[in-house]
Amino acid sequence: TQQSTNAESRIDPPEAKTPLRQATPSFQSPFYIN
Repeated sequence: TQQSTNAESRIDPPEAKTPLRQATPSFQSPFYIN
């Protein structure tokens, strides 16, 4: 289970931040994307 989470986070890093971006796209969007 740990390996799966690590591989997914490494392959799809933007997906993990998707919820954070949606919460505050005005503040997190530019900060996280950059």
